[in-house]
Amino acid sequence: MKTPFPEVELLLEKYETEPEHVLHVASLTLQLFDLLSFWHQLSSRDRELLQAAALLHDIGWSQTPDGRGHHKETLRLIDQFSWTSVTPEEKDLISQCARYHRKSIPKPEHDRFLKLPTSEKFRLEKLAAFLRIGDALDRTHRQIIHQIEVKFFENEWRFLLSSPTSVDAEIKMAETKGDLLQKASGRQLLFERK
Repeated sequence: MKTPFPEVELLLEKYETEPEHVLHVASLTLQLFDLLSFWHQLSSRDRELLQAAALLHDIGWSQTPDGRGHHKETLRLIDQFSWTSVTPEEKDLISQCARYHRKSIPKPEHDRFLKLPTSEKFRLEKLAAFLRIGDALDRTHRQIIHQIEVKFFENEWRFLLSSPTSVDAEIKMAETKGDLLQKASGRQLLFERK
């Protein structure tokens, strides 16, 4: 998967130990972005920034072998790296998006989130929502979901997951980590194997 940012390649090479997982998460995350473009109204540049966040979301594991707090370590590693291909605001968006792939969603009491202008908060929430679900859909790190389709209903979005095998763990995690997309969209989310 080609990325427009050379820093992503350098960070992956230095810190990522499971490239198959992050490549698959990035693919799923971008599928979600594309499928819901009518709703989010974000730009192609936002798609590139989301791809960067998806590819880098787990580099913090290199600093926390037990995984605890790896999302915050990912934020730190992205923040501390010298970037020339993105603006400081874009780097902040990449690092915060990657940080919110796990555990809590952005909250008003989170200092960095609090400092963002309202429009940037909505932008970050949408991007992080896609990454949270993309990561959940590779919960077992087996890359078993190949394609996502969405059926749209008035108050519900139904995600149909193409897989040759059971995806129960992925569905369970997507139901949990779909919280941010559900909040942002005002829709109920359902996930099922196609």
